[in-house]
Amino acid sequence: VGALVARLTEGMTVALAVRYASAAGALAVTRLGAQSSLPSRAAVEALVANEEGRAPLGYDAKWESTFTAPNGDSFRIRPILPADAPRLQQMFAELSPESIYRRFFTVRKELTDNEARDLATVDYRQDFAYVVSPATEPEHLIGVARFAQTGERPQSVEMATVIADAYQGRGIGRHLFRILAETARAQGHRWMMVETQTDNHPMIDLAQRAGYQTQTSYDGTFIQIWLKLS
Repeated sequence: VGALVARLTEGMTVALAVRYASAAGALAVTRLGAQSSLPSRAAVEALVANEEGRAPLGYDAKWESTFTAPNGDSFRIRPILPADAPRLQQMFAELSPESIYRRFFTVRKELTDNEARDLATVDYRQDFAYVVSPATEPEHLIGVARFAQTGERPQSVEMATVIADAYQGRGIGRHLFRILAETARAQGHRWMMVETQTDNHPMIDLAQRAGYQTQTSYDGTFIQIWLKLS
């Protein structure tokens, strides 16, 4: 209700104000228990843009690109959109238990509607995500790389990435890691942190060989690798 009243006082039509209020309410539910604050304006704008069939505020086509794997397969890379929520769920269904554990640090059987919607909604500055799909199947997501602001250090973000098992070993993850770090640096972030299990040697190797100065710390069976972006 508060969101609806606020939009009406800004001079919006009733129909558009209702869209914003509905989006705010949906996002508040997805973040309930995870964040004590109300959803950001950017997050609400993204959901409304999705409902209206347009790109969200902050989305920039300059981040769209293509990648050709060593075997010649071509892939399309772009920033995530709220409309990708069901595609994230489909991709999750194609992950092995091992890949799920590496990405989420736990074993789980599904990505709920609320979780998928939350992951697909970013502000393109403090939190950002790239999705990748085969050039011939643009609706089929096979990889995601994202960062989100962390308060552990000033101007820092934490990153995560996952590639569908059928597409691993083609250099996609390494390429996504590189462009995600470049995007974080371009957005003014000074540090990017990778947290993973100490036996996740491919991810550790990826972070340590990314070409940035690194600082490493351990917490039990987990390792944190901080990449100095600037």
